[in-house]
Amino acid sequence: MLYNDSLYSEKVLFTIKTTSLISIILLIIRNVMRIYSWYSLKAITDPVELRACIVSIITSIIFFILFLRPHKFILIGIIALYYSLEIAFNDANDMLCIPMFFIGVTTFSIRGFFREYRKLKISLFIVIYLIICICPIRLSFNECVSSLLLKIVNSFIFLVAVFFTTENNRNKIRDDAQTECILNIADYEKLNSRDAEMLDLLLQKKAYKEIAAFENLKEGTVKNRMSIIFSILGTGDKVGFINRYGKYKIVYERPGDRL
Repeated sequence: MLYNDSLYSEKVLFTIKTTSLISIILLIIRNVMRIYSWYSLKAITDPVELRACIVSIITSIIFFILFLRPHKFILIGIIALYYSLEIAFNDANDMLCIPMFFIGVTTFSIRGFFREYRKLKISLFIVIYLIICICPIRLSFNECVSSLLLKIVNSFIFLVAVFFTTENNRNKIRDDAQTECILNIADYEKLNSRDAEMLDLLLQKKAYKEIAAFENLKEGTVKNRMSIIFSILGTGDKVGFINRYGKYKIVYERPGDRL
């Protein structure tokens, strides 16, 4: 899994929110133009355009959710995967489907999608990739072979880019491993020692139910408190916290305790 300590920084989340808002505005403008065209003609002349309009509305809703919850950027991956398939089916010679597919895969990977049931999920993405590659089968033999070769070449280029990016991140992790990374919960005014304890249990892969039993609390209480903690830490949710602080030691040390 790719690791990025600054992935949930305020700048990144602000960029995601801004991009989502711009996307929503552009999609709304495009749909208004479509509807105006239909109104002028007093009929929907192209079923493909109707489908495109519906897809745009759904995409706008997804971007709106992303605007409200920017840490849920796995939604970008869902959109990218959909459009990679859409492009592959509608225009078999359009190579944009390959980068869209890898954007989707990378986004899912960053959000920890492959952490559980890894083999099954990787197999699913391989099937999607093969579907994208064999879409040109309905073309002539020469066009099919040409399109397939181009997609393989594009895939190789993206895989090389992902490889070097991953290696770069791994080197950073190795450098960080030489000096122990510590998250001191006492540095956050609204957090306490129990919060530090619950976060430490979370990093030990304890479920909310187990944390609740350990702390003698209700599971709902733990979930609500965790949501507040994630918000204060700027990680958004459980996945964001694990991605950002998975390698950290959780402590609660006030200035007086360090003397």
